[in-house]
Amino acid sequence: MHATGLSLLRLDLISFVVLACLVFGYIGLLPLYFDWDKYRTNIIFQNRELFFYVLLGSSWSIFSLVMGSAIARVAFKHNLKIPICPVQNHKTFYIKFIIIFLIIILTIRNYLMAVPEIAIVHAINGSISDAESARSLMGSEFSGKYHWYSLIMHDFSYLCVYILFATWLIKKTKIDLFLFLCFFIMASFTSVMAIEKGPFIWLLIGLIIVWILNRHQGVVNLIKIWPLFVFGLLILAFIYVSFEGSPTVADGITASLSRALTGSILPAYYYLEFFPGQHDFLYGRSFPNPGGIFPWETFRLTEEVMNWSNGSDYGVVRSAPTIFWTELYANFGLFGAFFFPVFVGFILFMIQAFLMKLPDSPIRLGYYVWILIHFKNLSISPFSSFLFDIYFIGVTLLVLMLCFRWK
Repeated sequence: MHATGLSLLRLDLISFVVLACLVFGYIGLLPLYFDWDKYRTNIIFQNRELFFYVLLGSSWSIFSLVMGSAIARVAFKHNLKIPICPVQNHKTFYIKFIIIFLIIILTIRNYLMAVPEIAIVHAINGSISDAESARSLMGSEFSGKYHWYSLIMHDFSYLCVYILFATWLIKKTKIDLFLFLCFFIMASFTSVMAIEKGPFIWLLIGLIIVWILNRHQGVVNLIKIWPLFVFGLLILAFIYVSFEGSPTVADGITASLSRALTGSILPAYYYLEFFPGQHDFLYGRSFPNPGGIFPWETFRLTEEVMNWSNGSDYGVVRSAPTIFWTELYANFGLFGAFFFPVFVGFILFMIQAFLMKLPDSPIRLGYYVWILIHFKNLSISPFSSFLFDIYFIGVTLLVLMLCFRWK
């Protein structure tokens, strides 16, 4: 990576995605292979040789991301730069955020009226099984178009939190702090209302990244980051104790590490076992089919693999997402896993190049942090999630609206 001008200790899009792939798609293989994870000891692996192929797949995908970005850098002669944010000072800045706040509040109200149960209410009352069923109804089994609700409730609110935090770090005014706290409380609620563990942690990580970009020009100081890492683990432990039934804080910490490190890469083993041994390659059938314009019914890949590998719980829809290259393999075999990751790295570089064209402001910094958090999901999500990416499109349109100055 040094030869390409990238560093894991300097925050840019390619480095951040590579780091996420290392953490969620690589490190967990060793404890899985040697049965070091007590939460996975009940799993019987029929073919441990497949772990070696998962290792190769993750290694190649990481190398390909770097290679693709290097090719784009040479082709367009564009050096990656970290966005530093002078204050954008215009009269309509706060009016826009107040309007967005009201829209998000209205969306949350409509969403909560549409769901039959709220998971966090069951969790607070001590019924973990009812909370898990409610979580399914609030997400994968939601009767409406959940992705539109999620875009506004989660992504819009997270973006505004990052922008307002960056603004407050620079200006230190009471109005900036007040708006930031309003959006942060709202975003925190939407993060935990379905008792999902990851969104709130990533919201906090996003704030840390804003601080690093603003105060240290994107250079990560491991000594300063370490206490924040411990704090994040303690928050995760509290969530596991409160909502997942972990008996102690220590159990909560080990459970959270298990979920992050081994739980995120374990499905890759099943993907290689399932395709083509149990099912033919999909040849694109797991990709989005908006409006049914293509002559196939979308194959629900993550749910099918989960049901085959682990069975299904009555009333709870589960899925098995994992690092992006596994879906490319499930669709096109070795050709897909080998060929396409290079283009992913190329496209990520172009996204960052587009970002650098935006006006230099807290809006751009907040958007930059949202992009880092969003595309790190390549390490834990199917490739098809980014083909028709309404979250990226919607947030980008909102950013352009925020950058536009009303007269």
